[in-house]
Amino acid sequence: MFSPRKKTTRGKADNKERKRKGPSPMFIYRQNAFSRRSIEAKPYAAVGTWFVGPKAENSDIFTSLMNEAIESHFQFRRGFYPCDPPYVTDEVRQAPSFQLSKSKMEFELKKMQNELHKSVPFFSTRYKGHVNWDTAVPANIGYIASILWNQNNCAAEGGPMTTAYEIEAGSDLCEMIGLDRDQSMGHLVAGGSIANIEAIWVARNLKYYPLGLQEALLKDEKLRGAREYEIYLPQKGCNIPLVNATQWELLNLDTDTIIKMPFDVAEKAGLSQEEFRKIMGKYLYECIGTQEFCRRHMLTNSPCIVVGSTYHVSFLKGVTIAGLGKENLVTVPVDKNARLDANVLELTLKEKMKNQIPVISVISIMGTTEESAVDPLDEILSIREKLSKEGLNFSIHADAAWGAYFACMLREPTDDTAMKNVKEEAFVPELSLNSHVKKQLQALKHCDTITCDPHKSGFCPYPAGAICYRDKNLNNFLNLSSGVLYYHGDSNLGDVGVEGSKPGAAASGVLLANKVIGLHKNGYGRVLAECMFTSKILYCYWVCLAEDDDDFVIETTKPLPFGVTKAFIRDNILGKSNEELAKDETLMTFLQEIGPDTLIPCFSVNIRGNKDVRITNKIIQAIFNDLCHMSTGESEQRMPLIVTTSTMQDHRHSSTLEDFKERLGVRRKKRHE
Repeated sequence: MFSPRKKTTRGKADNKERKRKGPSPMFIYRQNAFSRRSIEAKPYAAVGTWFVGPKAENSDIFTSLMNEAIESHFQFRRGFYPCDPPYVTDEVRQAPSFQLSKSKMEFELKKMQNELHKSVPFFSTRYKGHVNWDTAVPANIGYIASILWNQNNCAAEGGPMTTAYEIEAGSDLCEMIGLDRDQSMGHLVAGGSIANIEAIWVARNLKYYPLGLQEALLKDEKLRGAREYEIYLPQKGCNIPLVNATQWELLNLDTDTIIKMPFDVAEKAGLSQEEFRKIMGKYLYECIGTQEFCRRHMLTNSPCIVVGSTYHVSFLKGVTIAGLGKENLVTVPVDKNARLDANVLELTLKEKMKNQIPVISVISIMGTTEESAVDPLDEILSIREKLSKEGLNFSIHADAAWGAYFACMLREPTDDTAMKNVKEEAFVPELSLNSHVKKQLQALKHCDTITCDPHKSGFCPYPAGAICYRDKNLNNFLNLSSGVLYYHGDSNLGDVGVEGSKPGAAASGVLLANKVIGLHKNGYGRVLAECMFTSKILYCYWVCLAEDDDDFVIETTKPLPFGVTKAFIRDNILGKSNEELAKDETLMTFLQEIGPDTLIPCFSVNIRGNKDVRITNKIIQAIFNDLCHMSTGESEQRMPLIVTTSTMQDHRHSSTLEDFKERLGVRRKKRHE
C-alpha cells in the first residue's frame, strides 16, 4: 500500500507528464462520458460505433484502428532484442525468387479478394437468413489485434495473455446470465455444437460418479476413513451412508451433492485431491469404459437425454459420441408456439422413473434458431424439484447458444461509462422481451450448464461459442489430465473441454466486445432491443402481407394471440413512424408480447385453397431458390432480399406443425397416417 506522501508525489509527477504530453485518450474518454450530463445525448448513436455499417460508413474508424493494432505488433517485433540480425535483408528482398514470390502473393490475394465478393452479405439489412448479421467493430479489431500473435489457448505458455482474456471473457458470460462470477466458470469453444456435446459428456460422467465412488469406498482400504460418508435423500427426508444406498438412489442424486463428493470424501480419508483422483481412476465410468462399468454394476437399462422436438442436431452428435445411442435421445413434443410441452415432459419423466431408466439430463432450448422459441425453463426446474422428492433427479442443460445474450436486456449497467443516467430519445425505439422470455432468462442461473455463443447474438467473428458451468467444480468430472509435458502455469484451458488447440484471437475479440459494448441493457441489450423492435415490425408485415382477396396466403410460425386480428395490426402498427409507435405505450406493450420470442420471424407461403403439402413445399422451395445465395456462380446483386429455409418436423402429440398446417390451409394428417 502506498503512503499518503508517496501518493501525492506520484500524483504531481503524473500531472507534470500530462501537461507535457496533453490529455490522455482515457482522460478525453472520461470527460466525454461524464462531463456533459446536462446536454441531451443520443444514446442509440453508440450503436453506430459498434458496427462498420451496411455501406461501410465507419470504414475510416475501422481502418485506423486496424492499422494501429497491426503496427503495434510490428513495433514489438522491431523492439524485441533489437540487436538480433534481421532475417529478410535487402539482398534477400532484391533476389528474383523473392520478387517472383511477392508477385504471386499479390496476384493470388487480388484473385481471392474478387472471389470473396461472392460471399453472403450478412452485413446488409437485405439479409434475412441465418442467425447472424454484421460483426461488431470491437470484436473484429480485438481479433485482428491478436491474429498476428497466433496465440494458442491450449496452455498458458502458448498464450499467456489471451488465456487470461478467455478466462475473463468466460467469467463475463457467466455473470451475464446471472451466475456467481467467483463460483462459476465459462470457456470458449468453436461453436454451440461443441458446447452441447461437452454438456452431455460432463452430465454422463456426473450421473455415474456416485456408483463408482460407492465401489471405491467398499473396496479401497485407503478410503476406509470415509466409509461413513453420508448423503441426503429427499425422497426419504434423511441422510444415509453412501455405501448403503441402492443403485437407483445413487443414480438420482442432485448435482450439488455429487459435486461435493470428491472434496468431502478426500478430506475424510485424509487424502489430497491428486491422491484421491488416482484411486478413483480404477472405478469411474470414464476411466474403465462402458462395458466394464456396466458389468461391475449390473446396469441393464440404458440411460437417456430428454429434449424438446425442436432440438439442434448437435444433441444427436453428443449422445452418439458419449456412447449413449441416438435411440436414447428422448424427444418431447412442443406446443403451437414451438415451446416444449411441460405437461408431457413430466409424464415422460414419470414413465422413466417407473421403469427405473436413468435420466442423465433434460435440455431446455433457449431460443430455437428456426422457430425463435424459448422453452419453459422455469417449469422444467419446478418439475425437477418435484420429482426429486419422489426419487428421480437429473442435471439441466440450457442450449442458449442463440438466446443467452438476450439476458443483457435485463441487466443494469454497473459503471458510469454506460451512461445510465443520460436522457433517452425515441428515434430508434427499443423493445423489451416478452413476459415469457424474461421469466425464462431469469431462470438460466439455476441450470447446471449453459451454452452461450458470442458468434451468434454477440456479433463476434467465428469461432466463438462458449459453455458456462454454474459451479466451476462441475468441470472436474471430465477427469482429464494432459499427457504432454507442458508447463501450465495457473491455467490450462486445453484440459477443460473437448478441444485442445484454440485460437487466442477469438478470446481477444470476445473480451474487447464485452468491454466496449457492455453486457447490459445499454450495451448489447440496446442492440438486441432495437433488433427486437425491428423483428416485431417485420413480423407484422409478414402477418398482413397477404390480403383477403389475394390468391396466396402467408402464415408465420408464431401465430397471432387469440383475439388479435390482422385488421388491428394494419390500422395501428403498419405505416406508423418509429416516433409514433414509441410514444404509444399500449402499442409498444402489444408489440412486446406478439411475434417471435427471440427476433426470428419465420413464415411460410401457400396458394389459397391448396391442401396438398407437397405443392406447398414446392412453392417454398421455389421462393427459396430465387432468394438464397448458395452458388458462387450467381451474383448476390440479383436478390433484393436474401433468406434461408428449414423444415418443420412432425412429432407425435406435438401441436406445432398441425396448427401451422391448418393456418396455411394444408390438409391435416389423419390419425392412421
